[in-house]
Amino acid sequence: MHRPDHVTAKANFDGLGHNGYQGRNPTLGIPATIVTVDQGNEFSEGLSRLCEEAGLTLVKGDYNQIKDAVRLLGGQTLGLDVKNLFINGSFRFWQRWQSVTLNGAIDITASRWKVHTGTGGVGTISKQTFAPGAAPHVSLGESYLQWAQTTGGTGVRMEQRLESMEELDGQNLTEGFWLRVTSGTLSLTPRLAQDFGAGGSATVVVTGTPITVTTTWTRFKNVFAVPSISGKTLGAGRFTALGFTAPDGATFTLQVAGAQANLGSLDLPFQRVSDAIDYLRLSRFEWKTYAVDVDPSTVTTVGCLCGDDTGVQCESMNTPFPVPMRTTPAITYFAPHTGAVGSIERPIGSASVVNSTSFNSEKQTGAAVTAVSSGIYRAHAFYDAEL
Repeated sequence: MHRPDHVTAKANFDGLGHNGYQGRNPTLGIPATIVTVDQGNEFSEGLSRLCEEAGLTLVKGDYNQIKDAVRLLGGQTLGLDVKNLFINGSFRFWQRWQSVTLNGAIDITASRWKVHTGTGGVGTISKQTFAPGAAPHVSLGESYLQWAQTTGGTGVRMEQRLESMEELDGQNLTEGFWLRVTSGTLSLTPRLAQDFGAGGSATVVVTGTPITVTTTWTRFKNVFAVPSISGKTLGAGRFTALGFTAPDGATFTLQVAGAQANLGSLDLPFQRVSDAIDYLRLSRFEWKTYAVDVDPSTVTTVGCLCGDDTGVQCESMNTPFPVPMRTTPAITYFAPHTGAVGSIERPIGSASVVNSTSFNSEKQTGAAVTAVSSGIYRAHAFYDAEL
């Protein structure tokens, strides 16, 4: 950069000896300071590179980009203005397990992300971490998803189910992913599905133009024109699934990072939402008493519920959630001292089977156990309200 150095620059404009700009004054014969070609290019190119280094795609007319770039490069997020409709788009949170092998099933892997290894298919999905400096872009953070499909299946796909249908009606919806395979190439087809829920209309599926994933990290994007829901019947638990499909029968090792979904047709760069905000968004669908990176059924007392009751019902197991959950959750209890599923520790060192829940709603829950001696109890729990 440099300060104005044209002959029309105003000398010592700030009293510190620096040149500056001056306006035209025809009465005094003072010309306006001209922005030279060199300085104009420095302004535009320097600020453009600042935005691009922060992971932003330049958008003409977006006056907030320089502000956003400075905040992102300073380690901040873009506040509560969350443009990314995907929750856990950075693949930071793996609440259920850090690695899971699916045999023809569709299940949550990274939090909020469902993978279907297909009918007859087998695959292992695991959390991976970029080596320092190895991420394809500075905005992506440290984590990515790895999907090793070892046996080909039918109906293979990966998706996130957005709790949105009316809000997306007739809109354009853009999805983007950073993708690579460890060997060869892999064709993937972008996919949007409107599932109208229990008692609703038949599912509507829209596909995009197939993409070819190579061994080089590359960002792919697709714009969907979301079909209108006019005339459709909306049932309970409806959602819009967004993701991609893989070829039937294919085996591959696919790596996925930086997932972005936003309204409109603009190819917005990946927005890495702060962990704190993303965790609260995630907690509407799943929550647990274990630490974030600890798999349920792990033998540990850290974070467990505990109390001292005089009767067979552990009323003090009443658990308020960080945010109201999407619906009344399904609850799985674990005994901290053994990791046994469906049990709590009561009295200390003994497993008691949970036989019912009370106070169970989207805001809080409690539990009743089999008739055992009263006293101190400990318990872990996982609360599931996923779509």
